[in-house]
Parts: sequence; structure tokens; C-alpha cells
Amino acid sequence: MESKDQGEFKKLVLVRLQAMPSDISVHMGSVGELTREDLLEHVKKGDDLGRKIIAVQLRYIRAMKDL
Repeated sequence: MESKDQGEFKKLVLVRLQAMPSDISVHMGSVGELTREDLLEHVKKGDDLGRKIIAVQLRYIRAMKDL
């Protein structure tokens, strides 16, 4: 079960990913190239890769806050 904060972080990341251009792709280490739709699907599922995507996005948001 997700905590309230985790659910809110997941929603925030989904909104951020949906705002990306639909033709964008991201290379993620050994996973390879992922489309925006791939990223969205993994975050929605909440699988290992989805949790990593959320963690990366949250680190980015926190880093931007500290600028």
C-alpha cells in the first residue's frame, strides 16, 4: 500500500511526464531507451523502474528548488 506522500509524488511525476512532448525518449542505463508512454506506464504500475523514475524526478525537483 502506498503512503499518502508516495501517492502525491506519483501524481506529481505523472503530471510532469504527461507535460513532456509525446515524441521524447529517455535512455536509462541498462534498461535502454524509453518513450514517454513507457515512462508513464512504469510509474502507473509502480514497478521497480517506475519507483526509480519517481525518485529521479523528485531529486530533480528538489535540486531546482535549491537553486
